[in-house]
Amino acid sequence: MALAQPRLASAAPTPMDGQPQSLWKVAEAQIDESEKQLLSFDQADRIDLDELSHSTQEAYQICLKKRYKICVPGKNGQEIIAQDILGKMIR
Repeated sequence: MALAQPRLASAAPTPMDGQPQSLWKVAEAQIDESEKQLLSFDQADRIDLDELSHSTQEAYQICLKKRYKICVPGKNGQEIIAQDILGKMIR
């Protein structure tokens, strides 16, 4: 006897017309009125995910540039990143 595979919910619920709903609207519909008053569902207060992603990528690139590097003599100027080596030693 074969077991049925469970169905996974899609990331964005879709109504009958097939258009994805805003996850903010879905969340807002699921909470009580008293909780809605505590939370702000205004567009102006929402995080711009593209801007957040861009800022995160910029910070990551800065961290990559600041890593401590050691040039190995006799290895044609090969650079070793100290954090990578120490991380391997710890594991």
